[in-house]
Amino acid sequence: MANLNITKHDDLLKNCIKELHNCLEYVHKYSDNVEEQTNIIKTIAKDYCEIDAEHKRIRNAQEATDQYFQNQDEYTDDVQTIFKKHLEEQPVDTYENHPIWRKINVLENSSEECDDTETSEVSEDEDMFEEGILPTQFEPPIDPITKKAIEDPCKNRKCGHVYEYNTIVDHLNKVKTSNVKPRCPYIGCANKNMNIKLIIKDSVLKQQIVMYNSTRANKSDENVNMTEIL
Repeated sequence: MANLNITKHDDLLKNCIKELHNCLEYVHKYSDNVEEQTNIIKTIAKDYCEIDAEHKRIRNAQEATDQYFQNQDEYTDDVQTIFKKHLEEQPVDTYENHPIWRKINVLENSSEECDDTETSEVSEDEDMFEEGILPTQFEPPIDPITKKAIEDPCKNRKCGHVYEYNTIVDHLNKVKTSNVKPRCPYIGCANKNMNIKLIIKDSVLKQQIVMYNSTRANKSDENVNMTEIL
């Protein structure tokens, strides 16, 4: 059971790091206020790291307490007293030492370096698309309303967020009839008064999505053909 929990924890860390990478990448690509949005992400990551570090201390103290009572013939000691004793023995770690916090600093620096070479990278990506090569790390973004992969992307020029075009247009039209200020559907976004005039089609992202879907379709066909052969 302990090994299973460790494996789940490792998988969670990997998923967290992947999502942090995606968030930082989209912030640096699409946000008009990179510093503010990056600080929000770092604040969330810092809070998580502190909670996770404390959870680790408590878990270790619980395991030590369990081990203590397993070695006792008679349960004469108070559980809370033994637990507090083991908890005080656990080192207090800071969020700076957490693997997610260390990784987010690396990702932030790499994103800043990407901004400095954005023009050259765009041209390189275009060359890869012409050659039929898709960047391995790309995955279509998820629409915040439908929770499905975006196929016809559009970008909000104010906050930089990306949506499925027809979905966000329908959303804004429905909100407009309710006399409520339309806000960006992304959780935590400071854009609380969306304007449909600031919604523009994202042709670059559209090309990436088309290439991604085409590559997946080709791989699926190859798998089907291999299955038929076998």
